[in-house]
Amino acid sequence: MSLVFIAPDMVESVACGAAVIGESISAAQSAAAASTTSVTAAAEDEVSAAIAALFSSHAQQFQALGTQAAVFHDQFVAALRGAGGAYAAAEAANTTPLGSLEKAATQVAWFSPVKDLTRRPLFGNGASGAAGTGDNGQPGGWLIGSGGNGGAGPAGQPGGTGGNGGWFGNGGAGGTGGSGAAGGNGGNGGLLVGNGGAGGNGGQAVSGLNDGNPGLGGIGGRPGLLGHAGSNGQTGEPLSSGGGSSGGAGQGPVISNQYGTTTIQDAYVVQNNAYNVGSGQQTITVSSTGFTITTETGSAPTNGAPLAYPSVYLGAAYNTISPHSPLPDQLSQIQTATSSISYTYPGSGTYDASYDIWLNPTSITNGVNQQEIMIWFNHVGPIQPVGSDVATATIDGRQFAVWEGNNGQNNVVSYVADTPINSWNNMNVLGFIDNTETWEPSVNSSWYLTSIQAGFEPWNGSVGAAVDSFSASVNGVD
Repeated sequence: MSLVFIAPDMVESVACGAAVIGESISAAQSAAAASTTSVTAAAEDEVSAAIAALFSSHAQQFQALGTQAAVFHDQFVAALRGAGGAYAAAEAANTTPLGSLEKAATQVAWFSPVKDLTRRPLFGNGASGAAGTGDNGQPGGWLIGSGGNGGAGPAGQPGGTGGNGGWFGNGGAGGTGGSGAAGGNGGNGGLLVGNGGAGGNGGQAVSGLNDGNPGLGGIGGRPGLLGHAGSNGQTGEPLSSGGGSSGGAGQGPVISNQYGTTTIQDAYVVQNNAYNVGSGQQTITVSSTGFTITTETGSAPTNGAPLAYPSVYLGAAYNTISPHSPLPDQLSQIQTATSSISYTYPGSGTYDASYDIWLNPTSITNGVNQQEIMIWFNHVGPIQPVGSDVATATIDGRQFAVWEGNNGQNNVVSYVADTPINSWNNMNVLGFIDNTETWEPSVNSSWYLTSIQAGFEPWNGSVGAAVDSFSASVNGVD
């Protein structure tokens, strides 16, 4: 059964009739042009000449208006014909995927004035940036259309950003970075329906560019109301053994950028997050399952914030979302949340091995969450969690001291293991959340779990600290 009430062939018939009327009007206007725009004066006196000029002027203005009316009439006819195409496209949308509707919609010519005014059509896919230029992909149509892909960057220059989708459409992929340069960020999915575009991969490390470091991967685009976030791009290949910051053969990507990230297993984000190093430096070497701190300079007072929080996570942090992430998700919708982790602890230094769980009353991917849950698997040196020791708790058969406080930005409940934990398989994340609700009454099932993270908080001398492996799953999705 048809789901529209206007037959496209009927609309086309009306358009043809309107076109014939327009041709008749144009013919009559042309026939009258010569005799009305050049009126001969009745006599040779000044008054006759002025009257003839006045009539000629009015006729010329009428001809100009007629020309504009003819243009409007042509647009009206095109609109009728385009409407028939739009109705046909709408009918096709009931039996074909969004891509078919996109294709049909691009044939509707009557929306061209919108593109003329805004440089962006109502319907249609955005153009991709040319390879080797680093140009950005263009956005898709305002209503329907996917963004174009960013162009790959030339040597030393980043890849182009993917274009955003329309209300319905996917974001374009970011372009690959040129040698030593970052990949472009993926475009955002449509406001209503659409997947975020994948971030472009960083460029390979080359001596003389970016201090010999590889380019970082671009950030995946945000999804629409329906859709999934784009995956982040991979950090580029390091220099070969003996050169630059690669650290030797056989190692994975090296991140020395203060806030650099990459992805592993097409599921998790690894972040350097050296937010407090000041003039010092932190470098991590990423493996296929985790990371190791390979450079750590500087020192932070043990009664204050640590130097950094290098970590690996599932979910969203600082607008960087793990590939195919099930988070953020409302607690009421989560039946299972488990995680497995394995640590290697360094022989010296001051640090804690911390597993973070972040909660917020609304679904966010950026900014500060209102509730932090910290699990200290191990700690060395004169450091302690935020707040004060308020109780003990047994979770999954393990004993913890419970600390409660506020760090000036968010509430923090910390669980400090009685003895160091080197590894934990299938840890029950919800067990810690449930226990936190007893100390933080505002936290309830309407809140959102935004991310779960595992890493280290070093104050000094923590080279060799490693997350050997990490995995997490929410409702069976990692």
